[in-house]
Amino acid sequence: MKYTYDEARAAGYLIAPPDHPSAKLKALCKRLGDDYHLATIDNGNVVHRVIGDGWDVEIFPANKAQTLFNITVYSRYGYRNMVNEYDVKPEAVAGMVEMLLRLYVPEEVYPGS
Repeated sequence: MKYTYDEARAAGYLIAPPDHPSAKLKALCKRLGDDYHLATIDNGNVVHRVIGDGWDVEIFPANKAQTLFNITVYSRYGYRNMVNEYDVKPEAVAGMVEMLLRLYVPEEVYPGS
């Protein structure tokens, strides 16, 4: 399910608008498509995607130069349902997110998993 920033806030997601995101983070968000948006979560700028039924994806810089990114797929209903992938090159982020969603998110939430 695709959410706009305002719809995500209305649905109870505790996210804030991005605080001066870098050009690299903006470019990554644009490359990933309309399902993703920029946000501030835990005091850091991230690329965020709401999957549905409490499942989210956060992508954030792994280093100061923003040449690598970390990916977290998690359920807001329990940290036991969390997986991280570290030091992913920007061109590999989309494929890695797709693989993690298919591996860890229940099929009724993300069809094809």
